[in-house]
This record gives sequence, structure tokens and C-alpha cells, in this order.
Amino acid sequence: MAPNVRAAIRRVVKSPEGHDLSPVDIRRLLQGREECEDHVPSLRSVQREVSKCRPPADPSGSWNLADADPEDAALVLPVLADAIERGRGHWQRFSKDLAGWVVKVRVAAPDMPPLWALYIGQEYLVREYRKEPVEALDQMLGFAPWRGKAQLYRYLRAMNMSHPSWFKESIESLGPLASEAAFPDPLWAFLGPVHQHVLRGEPGAVGVLVALECWEAQEEKGAPDD
Repeated sequence: MAPNVRAAIRRVVKSPEGHDLSPVDIRRLLQGREECEDHVPSLRSVQREVSKCRPPADPSGSWNLADADPEDAALVLPVLADAIERGRGHWQRFSKDLAGWVVKVRVAAPDMPPLWALYIGQEYLVREYRKEPVEALDQMLGFAPWRGKAQLYRYLRAMNMSHPSWFKESIESLGPLASEAAFPDPLWAFLGPVHQHVLRGEPGAVGVLVALECWEAQEEKGAPDD
């Protein structure tokens, strides 16, 4: 499967709209996406990719205010509201485990927008369930790329210096899209190649992927009522 198609499946699954979509529904959505205009993956391929970016069945149960610490609830509720609004009915509740990660990331980064907290919380949850490393996500939080393009590029430059091998390979795979500044234009073209390195377990890659996914979702969707 082409890297940009894999990345497109992941972006649908991680979005508020794709939270509860079945692989059949996701495949139907892909038929209208630019990344898949030359080839729509088979249902089996979509099922396999979805299983990689959704956590196994969450046994923690539904989160609710009655059982929550009021200070934690103040951090969770705005993110839940944003997910419900952006998801247009596809998201109605958080699990306790997801809410726990939302609290952790918002305590660590109080100025993080709700959309970022949702995406990052989901990624921490998936990696926790799968017992995969989360150091790259911790590093990304330290650079606070949600604060603006300057912070995003600072983070990308740092990752380029720290992990030149896979970073360079990702950029070179884009051919003419790569600029003299070593970053592709548009940045979203970077998602497919970086996702390949996440699947290979390259250090730092998942942090870059999630930061770019958040930026794309933020710029694509704007305010929930746009």
C-alpha cells in the first residue's frame, strides 16, 4: 500500500469524524480522497491499517463527571465538547483511560488546544495499550508546536538533527516537493513518508507524525462551526 494511502487511513481513524467508523465506512470515505484517486485499497487492507492505529477494546468504561475529580473534569470537558462538535455525532463519550491521558497532556501543556489534546491523548493511549514507546511524544510536547509555525519548524529542525537518516530519507522520497530548507511544501506531503518510519519503529517519527496531523486537522477544519 502506498505511504500516502496508509497515512490517509490513519488520519480518518484519528479524526473526531472517524472515531466510530467501520473499515467499510472508512474505505467508502477514501474513495473521495485525493490520495486514493489512483487506487482505493481493499477492505482487508483497510482493516489491517485500522487495527494499527486504534487501541484494542478499551476495558476502562465510560468517563463521567460523577466519578471524576472536579479539577480533572475541567480539563476533559472542553476536549469532549470539541470532539462532539467536530465529530458531528460520531463521538459522544470518552473512555476513562482516554480521559486520563487528556488530563495528563493538558496538565503538562495548559495552553494546548482541545483538538491537539484529543489527537495526542489518543496516540498515548494506543501506544500504552500496545506497550510501544512514548518518548517521541514526550519530546514533541516539549517543543509545543501548537503555539505557531515557528515552534513547529523549531521542532522539525531538532528532529532533523537528531534523526538525520530517516528524516532525510523521508524528504528525498518527495522529490521536487522538498525545498532547500529541507522541509517539504506543503508540509502535509510529509505525512506518508513519516508514517512509513513510524511503522518501522524509527525513533522520533511518531512525534513528527502526530504534530503534522494536528496541524493539518487544525488548518483544514478551523473552528468547529466553520
